[in-house]
Amino acid sequence: MDKKHVFYEGLDRVTSFVFYKDGVIVEQAPDILWLRDTNGDGKADKVEKLYTGFGINDTHAVINNMRWGRDGWLYSAIGYRRGRSEIG
Repeated sequence: MDKKHVFYEGLDRVTSFVFYKDGVIVEQAPDILWLRDTNGDGKADKVEKLYTGFGINDTHAVINNMRWGRDGWLYSAIGYRRGRSEIG
């Protein structure tokens, strides 16, 4: 890596992310966020909350390990406290 590039500031304890279209989908309990660069300047200018309500009790209980499945769906894991998830 020759240089550091900050796509979005303000996240705390990101446990997983995947690239998607014009940005990234980020897991940061209690939320799953889609950070988008809609104007092409290399920085996220739009944040969409896709899901919320996942557990935040400790680092073993949070959402993590997001992966693209062969079927085109995103898959993820969650610890022993699922919380009360809601679609954003």
